[in-house]
Amino acid sequence: MKEHRSILSPPKKIEFYDLSLRDGLEYPGVFLTTEQKLKVVRTLDDLGVDRIEAGMPMRSPEEAGFVRDAVKAGTKAKIFALCRTREEDIDLAVKCGVSNILVEAPSSDQLITVAFRSTRERILDESVKAVRFAKSQGLFTSFFLMDATRADLPFLTGMVKKVVDETGVDEVIIVDSIGSCYPEGMAFLVGKVREVGVPVGVHCHNDLGLATANTLSAVGAGAQIVHVSLNGIAARSGFTPIDEIALCLKLFIGVDSGIRFNNIYRASKLFSELTEVPIPPMKPVIGENATVFEIGAALMTNDEFLKAGVSTGFFPYSPSLVGRTFGIRLGTKSNNYSVERALKSLGIKTTEENTQLILERVIKTAKDKRRLVSETELKEIIADVLQHSAGANCPC
Repeated sequence: MKEHRSILSPPKKIEFYDLSLRDGLEYPGVFLTTEQKLKVVRTLDDLGVDRIEAGMPMRSPEEAGFVRDAVKAGTKAKIFALCRTREEDIDLAVKCGVSNILVEAPSSDQLITVAFRSTRERILDESVKAVRFAKSQGLFTSFFLMDATRADLPFLTGMVKKVVDETGVDEVIIVDSIGSCYPEGMAFLVGKVREVGVPVGVHCHNDLGLATANTLSAVGAGAQIVHVSLNGIAARSGFTPIDEIALCLKLFIGVDSGIRFNNIYRASKLFSELTEVPIPPMKPVIGENATVFEIGAALMTNDEFLKAGVSTGFFPYSPSLVGRTFGIRLGTKSNNYSVERALKSLGIKTTEENTQLILERVIKTAKDKRRLVSETELKEIIADVLQHSAGANCPC
């Protein structure tokens, strides 16, 4: 697939802010040891993310301890800590050794009045005081506007302007807390907040399956920071997956993400193993089925494209870009060509008649077991067919 330039004005460089160790670990039932978390930190650093959120120090002594460990890991990626609009949170983050923090505050009336039992005025005052204190400590400070996509627009932009003007905050993050925004709406909102004159980032949840689309739309409108996680893991329906948005940014907008694409699949598999959260087979880019062909006609079409010199085959990108290969799986939708390709990969040559017999056995096995044929089963079928064929041709 050719790379296309957006008609909008995206930044030339995008900062990737990974939340696998904070939002990701909010996935129900997931727990990682300190050593496992440090393994994720090193993996993310190798992947090329710019920032890693290590956790919220105020949440527990254990989390504060890990934030310290992450800082000591000596990564190229910057380590961030999450703080509330409280000086004690920021103090603790400083004691953990971080130089970068994210300060969260509610921005929608629903969140302010119901969840925080507060008022607009109080939230504004607390935000200004907290960010000003953070800046006085020499911290790079990201202002995280929770539920921004449902906030009253004049209040939201006024809130941003007040914090920017009175504190010199480094950037503002628009948060789609419950994944309820539409891509065009996200682009509009990013444009409005950018008018205040501050770098803007986005944090998109996936409750309606729009996290990647909203993040991509935000970048097209000028957002410079994208919040992501490995495999899109987070609470509820997940988050913006690093693999999807990195690839979309490359293919559709042509911006530099700094992500090492050939490390994506390995990093995703590792995180899945550590968290014991399976990657859905249909998951784009890293799912088991993402680069696999069972339908014989589709496999033939893909091979024809490859023969014609189209490196992506009948696919939007070359699987090798993300450390994968085109795969063949045999089942009820396979044909003779599929079997021939499978035999070739095993270094086996046989007759058209045997190929047909193998196909018939493959389809029967797949139907009986209501699944794809495993590699072991395929080898057993091939051996059985070839053995019977040799016996039938025996002159004795």
